[in-house]
Amino acid sequence: MEAMTSHIYLAAEVHRLSLLCMNDAIRYTTASASQTIHYLKWCEVIKSSGHSERDHSPSEFRINVKLGFR
Repeated sequence: MEAMTSHIYLAAEVHRLSLLCMNDAIRYTTASASQTIHYLKWCEVIKSSGHSERDHSPSEFRINVKLGFR
């Protein structure tokens, strides 16, 4: 029988707001989480939304991210 490697991951859900863009929100979330969560291995954007101003230009970007770590 072959030896099987398996990993168990824990997940944390994080919410983030950015005034720049969705990409900024994702990058900042994973960067700041990796300072306190060791062995951060993956992220999954669960939900993304935004807010528009009167002139229909986006002013806020919100994301909910699931972070996986060992």
